[in-house]
Amino acid sequence: MTVNEFAAKPEIVRRPAMTVMGVLVKSTAEEQDFCAFWDRFMARAEEIEPFRIEPGWYGVDYLPDETGVFEYIPGIAVGAVGEVPDGLVVRDVPGGLYAAFACRVSTMQQTYDAIEKWLASAAYAREESRPGLEFYAPPGTEDAVIYVPVRTEGTEQ
Repeated sequence: MTVNEFAAKPEIVRRPAMTVMGVLVKSTAEEQDFCAFWDRFMARAEEIEPFRIEPGWYGVDYLPDETGVFEYIPGIAVGAVGEVPDGLVVRDVPGGLYAAFACRVSTMQQTYDAIEKWLASAAYAREESRPGLEFYAPPGTEDAVIYVPVRTEGTEQ
């Protein structure tokens, strides 16, 4: 997948299940501060490094509940984990069909705007039972990919 400024149309991909270790943050749209979320994670990243299985970082994004509170986990893809250090969480992220939007970190908001426009007219619907993912390439690059869990319109995943 090539990364320009941002992709207005996605590549539809099937992602395998994965496991992420990171810092669980609960917030609302009004109170969200993603820089602070990532700062909390970066302060603990060294503890996760021994379990890393691939380069880069993930943001695991769960849709808000009925009160408007959402969960977000900045973290690292990990393999087998024994005891989880206090203050960190391990979550299994189901595999499945995703719309992958390549972008730059600096164009993520425009990409999210493009995602909403795309979903409004796509032959796919957001699959709300799975979290969304943000993938951030290793340091030295601004490359990112936003993975939106989808299903074909009118079907259950």
